[in-house]
Amino acid sequence: MMLWQSPTDERLNRRAQIVGRALLWAAAHYLDAARLSLDEGNLDRTAQFCQAAERCLKDAASFLPAWERANALRWTRQLTALRQRLSDRFYARTHLLALCVKVKAQAAFVPKATSSPSQRRSSR
Repeated sequence: MMLWQSPTDERLNRRAQIVGRALLWAAAHYLDAARLSLDEGNLDRTAQFCQAAERCLKDAASFLPAWERANALRWTRQLTALRQRLSDRFYARTHLLALCVKVKAQAAFVPKATSSPSQRRSSR
């Protein structure tokens, strides 16, 4: 809602950013679910939740600006590597928590609009 209501650059596709943010939120919740299933000792479900989070991050990347896209794709690669090490619970839990915090912070971020040339001329 904050992104929709805030002024943005004309170059930015606001709807695409909102879809991208929604997919980031979905990925964060899958990461939370993966942590919970890891705590329960269910490694199969943990792997499934990690895979779902990967899909959400990949999908989000196509809707986000370039610098955010790079983050989403890097997190996807990290999740792929993490799924190979789920048996090391301390490693997996620590990385899941860190990824979840990063993804939630990125999803909550609302970029500031820079003024367009026409706005700069009118403010003079």
